[in-house]
Amino acid sequence: EFAFWPKQLTDAELTTLYNGGKPGDITTLSGGPTAWIRAEEGSGTSPVDTMGNETGITISGATYSTVVPT
Repeated sequence: EFAFWPKQLTDAELTTLYNGGKPGDITTLSGGPTAWIRAEEGSGTSPVDTMGNETGITISGATYSTVVPT
């Protein structure tokens, strides 16, 4: 996963984001990211931006897995 914000996140927001290594809903952090690619589609070459924006990103040579980190 990766996300872009229009401003620098605070230390508290970063702690919330990385708490436990598996973020939940990050749309409320600092007004929400401008793009949030979750990379959980499991196939294909065009990742979906959770924020609803067209990113123009293409995935090439990916290996998909159903293993979820714990």
